[in-house]
Amino acid sequence: MTKKYSKVLSLFLAVAMCFGMLTVFANAATTNFTDVPKDSWFYDAVTQCANQGYVSGVGNNQFMPNGKLTYAQVFTMLTNAFFKTEKQDYEDNRWMQMDEYFGGNPEWWSYNAYYFNDKGFLDGTSVNIKSSASANSPITRYEMVQIVNNILKSKGITVSSADKAAAQLKISDWSSVPVKYHDAVSTCFSLGIVNGYSGNRFVGTDTLTRAQACVILSTLVNIVAEGGSAKPPVTEPEEPELKPIYEYCDCTCDACKDCQGTIVGYEPVEKPSVPVETTKPVEVTTKVTQYGTGYYIADNGFGDGYLNNGKPITEANVLEMLKEAREIWPEGGRFGDPNTYDNQWYEFSGPVVDSILINRYKIDPNYCCGGLASMLSDYVFGLNNNPMRQVSESELRPGDIVITYKGGVFEHVAFVITSDGNGAIQTADGGQSCGVTWNDGPYDTPGKPSDSDRIWDYLHPDRPMTRVFYTRYPA
Repeated sequence: MTKKYSKVLSLFLAVAMCFGMLTVFANAATTNFTDVPKDSWFYDAVTQCANQGYVSGVGNNQFMPNGKLTYAQVFTMLTNAFFKTEKQDYEDNRWMQMDEYFGGNPEWWSYNAYYFNDKGFLDGTSVNIKSSASANSPITRYEMVQIVNNILKSKGITVSSADKAAAQLKISDWSSVPVKYHDAVSTCFSLGIVNGYSGNRFVGTDTLTRAQACVILSTLVNIVAEGGSAKPPVTEPEEPELKPIYEYCDCTCDACKDCQGTIVGYEPVEKPSVPVETTKPVEVTTKVTQYGTGYYIADNGFGDGYLNNGKPITEANVLEMLKEAREIWPEGGRFGDPNTYDNQWYEFSGPVVDSILINRYKIDPNYCCGGLASMLSDYVFGLNNNPMRQVSESELRPGDIVITYKGGVFEHVAFVITSDGNGAIQTADGGQSCGVTWNDGPYDTPGKPSDSDRIWDYLHPDRPMTRVFYTRYPA
């Protein structure tokens, strides 16, 4: 794509797609969204952001304040607010390498994403800007404050350690905040950029809504304009603990044998280093309604190659986590339709499982078999790291996922809990009347169809049974 058409198309789409496609490109100051009441907690923020042209409506004079926000929309929103001129100059000088980076086919958000990534604003996040699925996935509150914190640092706005410590004491679920987000959460809390839910809970795994994003952005704009409203960093020198240095008499006579020495100076006492946290239990929280219980899985953010509890990815460590999972979701628990009573479901699936189940196979990752498999996968491997890759049946290991089709129509998702190393497996399933089952019976060998599979294939030779296999173990 040439510069002329690539840049024009990118500019049009960036404006149009930020928070939804506009039906008109009118003066935002005249906008009065019908779904943003004047007495709502987000009215002022949404109005300010719309008036400044940072965000747009979704059509029909609506804003959809509770809609999910994607990484791509965040790139565009923050670019409009803080880096519009700089990013345009940057784009003019680098459009060829950006086009090449995106395979000659950049999307409406691609240039903004490239700029953000190059400037370090995405440091510490899990988004992959080369992946359309990743960039267009919902952003969590954790990831948003991480980006905001990076922007604050680029503007020279910092917060003292005392202010951060005070903020941490206010956050009731601070113990569940992954270490990688500690600085961002405490900084943004201290500056008032984010606030907690009821009970001062941050709940960083929640998807950021469009209304929440406007509140964050309007506060951030004001803070940057004022040069930071928090106290400047305070350097508090720590008085070191000292021990005396002795000089002893140099003799061996009886008069000197009891010599205790003379103090000639002092030196610091070396303090033992504080052990670095290497593992952490996975927090599972619930949302209870009249229909039953929805589950949230906390992402501890240990990164690729590590399980969600911080241990290296090995079969033994995966089996250990599955033993814990079995106690949380025991045999027989109903895992199904959200509109039935006495039910269970997975409230929020992570972008890794979504990239395969939703984007590739159109499988619901929240209910029944898809929900249980997604939840177990996120519990073991985390929500944002350890990408899925396809493997053969002989490579299946505990923690892998098996997707079954009959005649091209999706039938079932199973989660592997044991494997004999030759392709024979046992699974955890949420598909038999949407109940949870841990199948400890005879091994199932996907490559050797059951009697029912053979009957299907015999009756439907043009639409045979097929299975695909995915893993989150490192390649």
